[in-house]
Amino acid sequence: MQKQLFGAVLASTFLLVGCCDDEKCETMADEYGTTSSITSPLPDTEIDTQKGSFTVICNIKNFTSDKADGKFFWISIEDVKQAKHWPKFPVEDEKCSPNIIYEGQKNDPSDKRAMKIHLLRIDHDTDQKFRQWIKEGPDTGYPGFPLEQLNQCDIVATVPIFLP
Repeated sequence: MQKQLFGAVLASTFLLVGCCDDEKCETMADEYGTTSSITSPLPDTEIDTQKGSFTVICNIKNFTSDKADGKFFWISIEDVKQAKHWPKFPVEDEKCSPNIIYEGQKNDPSDKRAMKIHLLRIDHDTDQKFRQWIKEGPDTGYPGFPLEQLNQCDIVATVPIFLP
């Protein structure tokens, strides 16, 4: 039982995404790599979108001090095949509140799409861009951001999932 619990805890910790080769990214990986994580959903979970939403829970190291330093945290979801991501919500505390991702698309349940949930630590300008995108979303249809526009150094944690 202890072995299974340890395995579940280990599996629920994030996969650190490769950063750029600069020193800043390496420092970020060292600082966040062992303590910040997305703990729910578990990696490789197939999300039941019939409910229309699912919960994301995380643990963020240095949340309060980073916020005081002008950093913002967001949850974003990436469609691996399309190489795009969609900001979902700003994070209000170290546990990822508010923590519901709404996935209202009607998808073919036999078509499992590889997705990734990202916990992002971003600057003020990116936060404003995400907020503007959400505000304009009803008029624009929420087009995804190309993945290459996402600074890999901003990704604090990632968990792979599948959406039907």
